[in-house]
Amino acid sequence: MTARMNHLSRSNDPEPRRVLIVDDEELSRIAIRKLLTRLFPSMNIVGEAANGKKALEDALSLQAEVVIMDIKLPVLNGLDAAAQIKQQSPRTKVVMLSAHDSFGFAQQALNSGMDGYLLKPVTEAEFEEVFLRALHGFETSVPIPSEKRGPYPLAAEEMFFRSLTHDALGEMKATGAILAGLLENACPDPRSFEDYCSDFGAALRRILVKIGAQVCVLEVAEHFHNTHRNLKEFAPLRRLLLETLDKVAEGIAAQNQESPRTRILKILEGMPWSEVSLENVAAKLGMSPPYLSRVFKEHFGVKFVDHVTELKLQEAQNLLRSEPLTTEQVCRRLGWSDTAHFSRLFKEKTGQSPKAWLRTHS
Repeated sequence: MTARMNHLSRSNDPEPRRVLIVDDEELSRIAIRKLLTRLFPSMNIVGEAANGKKALEDALSLQAEVVIMDIKLPVLNGLDAAAQIKQQSPRTKVVMLSAHDSFGFAQQALNSGMDGYLLKPVTEAEFEEVFLRALHGFETSVPIPSEKRGPYPLAAEEMFFRSLTHDALGEMKATGAILAGLLENACPDPRSFEDYCSDFGAALRRILVKIGAQVCVLEVAEHFHNTHRNLKEFAPLRRLLLETLDKVAEGIAAQNQESPRTRILKILEGMPWSEVSLENVAAKLGMSPPYLSRVFKEHFGVKFVDHVTELKLQEAQNLLRSEPLTTEQVCRRLGWSDTAHFSRLFKEKTGQSPKAWLRTHS
């Protein structure tokens, strides 16, 4: 969460607004309600709806000022319901939710006059930023006229993201430069350029996690996300965007010189045994745990937990031979809390309990 957004929502709680939550999944509605009440306690949740027709009816009858609504809804889809809400109540702010990781959906929503777009699962930081941006429209009853912005360059963005899966640094930088130019050319003013940079920054962070970018590369994307909103002119925004694209390209190119197997082994060799877990190794690599699990199986031929268990049992034998440690001490040093479980694994590997094995190998 950025310091700027944290400051806005905590130290200057927005004026109370009537909020309607719309999603056909009850768990999703609960999650949004919890986020909203935690981040914006001043908001008044006036109702919930599970389909687009009910959302339209409730938004008007309950005089909702903000509607948070899923795109995919039964009876009447979210975009159509939102368009009708906007038509009948233009001042109502609508933030769309979607499980589809595509800026095509985002662009369709925003071009339809929506006030924000969130990708499921919704993170606290993204929810806070998008919701505050939607609330910003209440600050003035007179909209500031501006030239119509051009369409978001989805094809160029996709081309840049595809280049990140290749090894050619020149290709990454070239597609990045094209994307930066198209983003700027689509925007008639710095504010719209800033908005498109925000869209790109969110997409960049998601794609980098998906492809297993290292922490240092993820930090470049995070810096861009936290910094671009502070820049109010074309020149510094353009410079930051180009620097970010170049650094990401260089970081991915350097990362691709090492195989995933080599990177994983380096992390495992440098971590204390007590800290080795799928989650901790994934965090070190800048991957999500499910992605690391798939990559590990592809490159090692076994599951992560099975490989680590084998390594730990080998280390257990080394410790028993080299140091005067009890079975419990060895178990704890290797990160296991259950001595009986450790002893059972040890016997399955060696055919003997730790104590019996030590007597025959000392």
